[in-house]
Amino acid sequence: MLDATATALMLMVLGWIYYGPWQDLCTDMTRQVLFAKRGRLFDFAADGKLSFDAQNYRTIRTYIEHSIRYAHELTIWKHLRARILLNRMGQLNRETPLDRAIASIEDQETREQVKLLIRDGNLSLLAMAIVKSPVLLLVTVPVIGAITIYAIVTSQIGKVKAELVKEARGLEAEAQYA
Repeated sequence: MLDATATALMLMVLGWIYYGPWQDLCTDMTRQVLFAKRGRLFDFAADGKLSFDAQNYRTIRTYIEHSIRYAHELTIWKHLRARILLNRMGQLNRETPLDRAIASIEDQETREQVKLLIRDGNLSLLAMAIVKSPVLLLVTVPVIGAITIYAIVTSQIGKVKAELVKEARGLEAEAQYA
């Protein structure tokens, strides 16, 4: 009986943490990333790479600010539902005002940096939506763990193979001189 009570209490505490402080922490961390991205965009304008008065700067900044403001409402399920609806309406692959704003940046290097800035912000939003979803968290953590283990093992195998090839070449060279 004590084990069942302890387990139930532990699950309630974990549920409270997951649906309370954890949700807020994820949202706050994502907003912090987005604030940094907005600050980087401001730096581009301050350095003269973009104009504060230009429409493309205002469009990109507004996109980031909306992401900051509504981050708490984003869930993976809302995102998927919106994508499905946009696809049904034939608007999923249409060029957005954000795409046009980025494309209108004249300097190629600045344009690429802004694309990366937006991509990183969007990835942060996606990661937040995943870790705030209990189902996706339970699915993605083992998958990411398996991918990480695979990457580590294959890189170690590659290093061992390179060492063996190096050693074999050294032995061949010694055999030729002998």
